Parts: sequence; structure tokens; C-alpha cells
Amino acid sequence: MNESRITPLTESGLMTALLVVLAMAALYLPVFGMFAAMLWPIPLVVLTTRQGMRWGVMVAFGAMVLMASLLEPVTALQLVLALAPGAIALGVGFARKWPAGRTFLTAAGVSILAKITTFAVLFLITSVNPLTMEVNALNQSYDASFAMYESMGMDEEILAESREQSKFVIQMMMTLLPLIVVLMGLLDTAISYLVGTRVLRRLGHSVPEMPPYAEWRLPSVFLFIFGFSLLAIYWGDSRQWQILYQAGMNFCVFSMIAGFIQGTAILTALFDRHQVRRLWRVVLFILIFLNGLFLQIVAVMGLFDMVFDYRKRLADRDKRAR
Repeated sequence: MNESRITPLTESGLMTALLVVLAMAALYLPVFGMFAAMLWPIPLVVLTTRQGMRWGVMVAFGAMVLMASLLEPVTALQLVLALAPGAIALGVGFARKWPAGRTFLTAAGVSILAKITTFAVLFLITSVNPLTMEVNALNQSYDASFAMYESMGMDEEILAESREQSKFVIQMMMTLLPLIVVLMGLLDTAISYLVGTRVLRRLGHSVPEMPPYAEWRLPSVFLFIFGFSLLAIYWGDSRQWQILYQAGMNFCVFSMIAGFIQGTAILTALFDRHQVRRLWRVVLFILIFLNGLFLQIVAVMGLFDMVFDYRKRLADRDKRAR
């Protein structure tokens, strides 16, 4: 009985210390800090899976208090509010033996809501939009770079063209801010899921595995979202409805990302079917990533596959051939 009480306390203390160390590394180490920030939720995933949601919440709160005293209160609040809920939701899914898809989608939804809540709380505390602040910092970095290039005597025409490109990038970032928040939540959840499952399996836990990438299939609703988003972009641009245009752009890019995921799953299935070597797969995927036209072709192919299911058609054809 004493052992059952000591074990959660001991593990919680270790995980709290690890969370504080990772937070300090994320703030003060220039290169490793980025990886430390991505790995910060992993202790919470492991602890929640092994000891339950109650311990995960208590450790997250305790780590926030320690980080607030050692670092900065606002930074501690931002880190815990943005990353802890998704990690705890992931641990709950693992502990309750939910299917992989349900676990990931639930944790991703919680993570996205947590980030929206974090931005709202920070805005109430500081009266500054955190996302706009990041865009302004990027704009200042562009200005500093252009000033340096100008002092080095770079051609004015090249500088003017580069300034126009930077303005376009910043304008697109402002337009796609809602999508950026969603992608941040999905990326955090994906990293926590991949690393967390590896750690838990090393510790002897049975956690649900994602199906092979070649078998991934996303719902066909993304194709219809893509079609309606094009209409929204057209109507928003032609009628000067900024909100409609921004919504259309966000849904368009999001559906294209979903199509690209499904398109690369189709390519992976084709590579498996024809036994393409790993080296050639890597080379082909690099070529696709580096070419904007190939990216769009793969994305559109993936969107239409959500309705027509090319892999099933190939499998049926192979059965008939036998």
C-alpha cells in the first residue's frame, strides 16, 4: 500500500523536474532549445498514461509554479497552457486503450483549443496579440537584413524585388493565422504521439499503433471543403469581403495539406507495390517537396483519391487478374 502511494509521488517529482529542465533548455539553449520545446510534453504523456489524468494535471500545475519562480510567470503560463492539455489528453487516450485515430484526433482537438485559449489569456494579460507580435518580429528581421544588404551595395532592383516578396510572405502569414494555430496543434500532437509511443513501449506499455502510412485514408469531406474554399476565395476577392476571403484561403490551404498527406500515402502504396528501394523513395519525395507544381499535383491527386479510392481499385484489379 505504501509502495503504491510512493511510486506515483516519486515519478511525479521526477517528471516535474524534467519539465522544468526542458523548459529552461528551451529558453536558454539556442539550438537544442527548439528540440527541448518539442519534447516538453513527453513527460506529461508518460505520467498521465502510467498514473492517470489527476497526476498529470497536478504535475503540470506544479511545473508551472516552479517555472514561474525560476523563469518568467508569463512564459511559464504560456508553455503550460499551450502544451500540457494536449499531452494530458494523449495520455488519457493511451491509458484508456482508445484506437489510434480517436486518441490522436482527441488530443489534437484539445491541443488546438489550448493554443487558442493561450493566445486569448496572453492577450488579456499583455494586451498584445502574440501572433501579430511574431509577425512584427519577422518584419523587423526582414528590414534588418535588407538594411545590411543595402549597406553592402546590393543592386536596388534585386532589393526591391526581395522586399515585395517579403511583403507577400508576411501578408500571407497574416491571412493564414487561424490555419497556423491549427497546424501548431496538429504538429505538437504528432510529435508527442510518435515520441510518446516509443517511450511507453520501452517502458513495457501497450499503446495503439497508427496504421501503416500507405493505408492512411482521410475523409472525402476535404475535397468538398476544397471546392467551397475556391468559391469563397473568388467571392471574397471580387466582392472585397476580407473575412470570406481569409476563411477561403485558410480552408483551401488546409484541404490541400490534407490532400498532400493522402497523395503521399498513395505514392507510398505504389512504392510498396513495385518494391521501390528506400533510397529512390527519399530522392523522389525530396524532388516533390522542392517543386511547387509537383506538390500541387500530389495534393490534388490525394483529394480526388478521397472519393475514388485508387488503391482499392488497384487491389480489385489485382484480384481479378489472379
